Amino acid sequence: MLLRRIIAEIIDIFVLIGGTALGIFLAGQLNGMFEESFTLLTISELCIIVLIPIALQSLFWLERTTIGKTMVFCKVVTNDESDLNYFAMFTREYVSKVFSCYLVCLPIFARKPGLHEVITNSKVELKLKRG
Repeated sequence: MLLRRIIAEIIDIFVLIGGTALGIFLAGQLNGMFEESFTLLTISELCIIVLIPIALQSLFWLERTTIGKTMVFCKVVTNDESDLNYFAMFTREYVSKVFSCYLVCLPIFARKPGLHEVITNSKVELKLKRG
C-alpha cells in the first residue's frame, strides 16, 4: 500500500507540473492580446496557470480520488464512515501538494497518517474491483 501511495503522489505531482506547463503555454498565448494593461495580462496569466491543474484534478475529486490514486486503484474514505465532500477533498489535496515538500507526508513512511489526512479526517484505501 505504501508503494501505491508513493506512486500515486508522484503521478499527481506530474499532473500538477504538466497542468502548470500547459497553463504557462496558454498564458503565453495571451501576451499579444492585452497590449495596454500589463496588470490585466499578469492576473489573467496567473489565473490560467493556477486553474488548469485544479480543473484537471477536480473532476476526480468528485469521485473521492485523484488521477494518481485512480491509476493505482486507491480511493479516499473518511475515518468515521461519513461522506467525504468536495471541499474536504480539495483541502486534503491542497495541503498535500503545498506542504508535501516539507514534513506533511513524512509520517506516511512510518505508516502513520499525514497532516493532510489528520486535517480532513480521511485515509486512503485500496479500491475493490466491481463485478
